[in-house]
Amino acid sequence: MKRLFSYILILITGTVLLAACTDNTFNSEEFTDGQIGLKLALNLPSSEYANTRAGGTNAGTGIENGEEFENWIQANDVRLLIFSNNKFAEEVTNLQITGLAGSEIRYLEGKTSNLYEGEIEIVVLINLKSRGVNPSTTDFENKSVEETYKLLEYSYGTEAWTLSEEKRIPMWGNLKMTLQTGPTVNKGNIDVYRAVAKTNILVNNGTGLDNFILRSVRVYYANTKGYCAPLQSDITAGDTEVRFSETSIPTSNSQRETPLIFTWSQDITINTFENQIYIPESNNTKPGEGKKPLCLVVGGIFGGEGLVNNGEESYYRIDFKDDLESGNKDDLRVYDVIRNHSYVFNIRSVSNPGTPTPEEALDNVVVGMHVSIEDWEDVPMRGIPDQYTLTTNKSVVTFDNKISNDEITVTTDYGQDNESTENGPWKIVDKSDDTWFTVEQGEDNRTIYIKAIENFGVAREGSFYVQTGNLKKQIIVRQEQPATANCYVVGDGTYELIVTIKGNGNKGLVADDKNGGVVTLDESASIKPAKIGIIWETKKGLVKLIDAESKTQVSGGTYATYDEGKGTIQYVVNTNGASIGGITGGNALIGAFDKNGKVLWSWHVWACPSMVDANGFNGIKKSCIQDWTLNGYEVLDRNLGALNNVPGVASLGLLYQWGRKDPFIGAAYTNDNYTDNGRLTTYNYYNKEWKVDSGRNTNISYTIENPTILTYDGLSSKELTKGGYLWGTNGGLNHEGIKDLGSKTIYDPCPEGYRIPPVDAFVFTDKTTKQELVIDNAYSVTLYQGENLPLNPPVYINGELSEKKITISGSRRGTYYYIVDKFHYRTVSTITKSSETANWNDNLIYIPHKASKLQNDWTGSYYYTGIYVENAKYYGFYLNYKSLKEPNLKDGNKTDNYVHYDLADYTDLAWLPISGAYDPHIKNELTFKDIIVTQGSSLSVNSFLWTNSSVVSQDRTTRPAAMFLHGTENTYNYSNGRHIHALLGTSASDNIIAEPQQAGAVRCVRDVKKDFSESNREPDPVSLGSSSGKSVIGTLISVNDSWVITDGGAPWLKISPDRGELDKGKGQNITFTTVQANRTGNSRTVTVLIKFASEAKPRSFKVTQSN
Repeated sequence: MKRLFSYILILITGTVLLAACTDNTFNSEEFTDGQIGLKLALNLPSSEYANTRAGGTNAGTGIENGEEFENWIQANDVRLLIFSNNKFAEEVTNLQITGLAGSEIRYLEGKTSNLYEGEIEIVVLINLKSRGVNPSTTDFENKSVEETYKLLEYSYGTEAWTLSEEKRIPMWGNLKMTLQTGPTVNKGNIDVYRAVAKTNILVNNGTGLDNFILRSVRVYYANTKGYCAPLQSDITAGDTEVRFSETSIPTSNSQRETPLIFTWSQDITINTFENQIYIPESNNTKPGEGKKPLCLVVGGIFGGEGLVNNGEESYYRIDFKDDLESGNKDDLRVYDVIRNHSYVFNIRSVSNPGTPTPEEALDNVVVGMHVSIEDWEDVPMRGIPDQYTLTTNKSVVTFDNKISNDEITVTTDYGQDNESTENGPWKIVDKSDDTWFTVEQGEDNRTIYIKAIENFGVAREGSFYVQTGNLKKQIIVRQEQPATANCYVVGDGTYELIVTIKGNGNKGLVADDKNGGVVTLDESASIKPAKIGIIWETKKGLVKLIDAESKTQVSGGTYATYDEGKGTIQYVVNTNGASIGGITGGNALIGAFDKNGKVLWSWHVWACPSMVDANGFNGIKKSCIQDWTLNGYEVLDRNLGALNNVPGVASLGLLYQWGRKDPFIGAAYTNDNYTDNGRLTTYNYYNKEWKVDSGRNTNISYTIENPTILTYDGLSSKELTKGGYLWGTNGGLNHEGIKDLGSKTIYDPCPEGYRIPPVDAFVFTDKTTKQELVIDNAYSVTLYQGENLPLNPPVYINGELSEKKITISGSRRGTYYYIVDKFHYRTVSTITKSSETANWNDNLIYIPHKASKLQNDWTGSYYYTGIYVENAKYYGFYLNYKSLKEPNLKDGNKTDNYVHYDLADYTDLAWLPISGAYDPHIKNELTFKDIIVTQGSSLSVNSFLWTNSSVVSQDRTTRPAAMFLHGTENTYNYSNGRHIHALLGTSASDNIIAEPQQAGAVRCVRDVKKDFSESNREPDPVSLGSSSGKSVIGTLISVNDSWVITDGGAPWLKISPDRGELDKGKGQNITFTTVQANRTGNSRTVTVLIKFASEAKPRSFKVTQSN
């Protein structure tokens, strides 16, 4: 499989001044009033072999070598412009150019026509006329610097650029300075930069390969236009820190329809192709609509068997990509082609022939050329003129949020002779203003010591440079933010709360869009409160703040100061006497306020001592986490805010409007036998009482400022631009089976390390496993040494039928077992029932259980019928999360018409209580009394558990998705209920759903990546025609993984694309094309390997070309 890399060296400007041929320094008497003298040293981009190697014709290729002319100046093609206050002021016309032609330094002398006060900008333009760029001075009038630069647009032309005394490279430089007036000469240095990039090709570092001869190079999709000067506003010449990181491309630019072609005499063998490809800048990362990234196609003679006839030229594509940043060949970074850079491709090995034509190579994945690059931080940066180097062992240092330190090793031979083993002199310069990290140069002259203080805020980044001579290398220093959330599980004791970060910080600022993009939820995760206070708590004194100034404990209703340096406040939790439903613990909400008392953010304190374990998963006992193997998620064993996981008030938890981070107080009862509002008691402060907003203020800001007010409508339907994304995605599930898991956002109410469950977490399926018959012309199994595979009958091995199960073992090289012109079976799983569209009771039992009959519905599923139990002790479901088995009762039988609460075994069961809900459309107050969720009470018939996304229901409406717990209906029809209602509804008229404005329960899942390998699917076997150019489209499914073709099978097969990202179950098309006719006399079959990121080994599938 190919690896495509690019070798990038920035062309560093020389600093050594060479002696000029003449030096016509101005004398004071030559000045008249209103003139200022200038003498500027032009530091030209240096070439390694300048002045020591002749230009002209390359002996190897017969093509002119342009290196001699890369830094030449045409004497009558130099312009000097003056800008004052960012406006063109004048063009200096009386110029003299001195110095040795072709050297790294030339001198430019002239006189201004005007006097200038303050700083001016001097711009030098070189060799523009030789490329057809020659605006008049009047064209510059009243123009800013950028407007002037946009006039300097060159056209590349139809042929590749060659360099000569008449045709040079356009160059630019600038300098900002304040001029001294009077009879004096103002001197300055201007670094000059080329307007184009250069590309070189090496074969095995110039030594050649035994099985490959380079014959041609083609450049595809080159731009037709460029700017002579860069448009980057932050570039200032004269500073060795100059780095071009962006392309400057005219809006009128287009791409060449035909490639630039470089060929040479076929009887000459060369191993280097240098200083001949000069190209305009190209934005490869974002080419634009209708454009493609610039790439190369190299042609050569491959000395082996393969696609083309022996001795004929074949072709290989090379992209401007590498894996330096990721360290993963499957995660390549695309490079823009940037001015004044050299891109050197080194062909290390060639293992297969290329394609018969250059055009086929553009889209051919089966490329056997290995083009390598060393890591930038390991490749010496070249200095001029004596070729000294600067190397660091890392260019990025990343710390966690704790007090941290690291070291960098610096190596340079600056100022040393070739025999020396000593390190040359270097220094640390230009450190960013950040005070959170320090850098120190070690006494050993080789080590940099970096130290970072603890980070209590969002992630941060700084930098510094290492300099030796004229080389400067940037070092990036990054520090992660601490782990934060909107909820913290605590026991008794003292804790520290970060009050300057919203939710989970920077990572939570974006959410997934169902169309593949992302939506920004907020611009910043930072806040700066003026004071901190307790908004509500379930027992007075459950939480007390420690005032940062007085160091005293502050109770609810009194503001406290916080440590502004660390961005934290300490608080004390005391559960003595605090309980819910007889279980020790409680809940509270701590708020960050501005100076006027407006809430900026708030955090839920979940005081549940029985859950806390420092050695657990993110501080929660492992025993409190259930492994729901039926759908692949690790789920908390209780509702968010609940104090235990067994039936009773303590298991009900708190309630949330969809998309909001702050909880509403939960129910105090487990049935409808009460006369008050049904809520738990809370103590609220700062006039933050529980109520419903009748003013229809449904927006994110309002909900943050008013965490105790239930909005009349749901955010998902009223917050138009962001409402559907607040908990992670707007595309969790649809009728095409696409599953978008989304991501944790700053509005997620779950503790650190946990998140609102994706829709997929609450989807249960009943799968039937069967043997599927596959008929093809050839099928093979590849095993390696030590691998074994059982084959189930009927199995054909080398044409022989076996009627019994056989285990085969792999040899050292791998053994291929062929099933020729026969058939075989493969094991497949078919979903026969899913809780997406069917009511679900396969692995659960409703409590209290009272049934007189077990019946089957029209789909073949069973259900119990019986009378609703009024004022039961509690209502809910026990769900078996390990297997599709219904839990058993402790005694009696399930149709004896008695009321049952107890089960025979509670192993692997989750308690899902009917936990209540609020609905502002029914009651203009926070109450459970008379709150009906669809067809029954929210405490005794129906409630729900939210997911993180909206779904498209059977009626094609979009709404927040929830696991709807449909208990026994208190109606004349005693057959309804006792199941999890179909997530998408059972029909277009199904109205048993959770409504956006309602507040319901949440059950968090661990925030870890789900393994979807079971759902991934490689393409089915592919059959192609015998002639060249035959294509077939195959389909793969990669729900949650990136993927890559690791073995394309054979040179006669083209596969496009050869890599891709996750598709969330939608599926992706791959095109298989023959690039050579099959004249072997037999059909031929190859094994193609595809690697999904989460899977340890690649999968395989067969591609057959008929005879």
